[in-house]
Amino acid sequence: MKYLFCSLCLGKSYADSCVDFSKKLYSFNKSVKHLLVSDQDEKTFNSKNIIFKKFNDELQVRNPTIPEHLSFNYNLKYYPIKEAINQDVDFIFFIDADWQINNSKNGFSIEKIEALLQWFNKSEYDFLFERPHSIGGSVSKEGIGNCFFQHKIKPFKLSETCKYKNSHACNEQFLLFKNNSKLKKFVKAWEDRYHFCVKNNVWQFAEGVEIGMSATDAKMNSTYSWPYNAIRNCFIFETKQGFIYNRW
Repeated sequence: MKYLFCSLCLGKSYADSCVDFSKKLYSFNKSVKHLLVSDQDEKTFNSKNIIFKKFNDELQVRNPTIPEHLSFNYNLKYYPIKEAINQDVDFIFFIDADWQINNSKNGFSIEKIEALLQWFNKSEYDFLFERPHSIGGSVSKEGIGNCFFQHKIKPFKLSETCKYKNSHACNEQFLLFKNNSKLKKFVKAWEDRYHFCVKNNVWQFAEGVEIGMSATDAKMNSTYSWPYNAIRNCFIFETKQGFIYNRW
């Protein structure tokens, strides 16, 4: 089974974090690649397992009508996955740029990663995600008052269609895919939604509704009921407030 990790790292701090991840990954397995899309200079990416892709400067990173600390266009995370599907791999992990490998005892191991992939490979699923949150339930009369993506209901006409009622607003920090024809359709649908949001000035926050919609468009068989324990303690991330969390 061949696989890689991919990440979007815009800005020096995120690029440095990804390089650190890549170097630790290389220390565990020299054959596993980490594909990085970045606006930083290629010389920054000096780990032997990095596949560097230059960020397309024509893409809009910020929403000009939203305050700076909220304005990042999170739908740009489609981009490294789009680059990764062209690699000779069977599986693609998307990992957020601020995630790190847990080097502690009983932390990250290649055996854990491959155990999860063996389960995934035998399953009927195309896509594994976390944080189930039904789109249909959120746009119902009962759920709309607490819907955390209310600003996208009207632009995407979610209250006027049943197509996405069983889709989920996924956590966009960690995604795992089989590299198949459905993934290409998924990436195209997600990319189109990025451009739609830019054109229509829709706040591209990180609630993941476009991910769930795009998975449905691609007719992906997906699940959040996968063996999280298989990779327990493999990853950590630090919040902007300095809190460190183990995943999972």
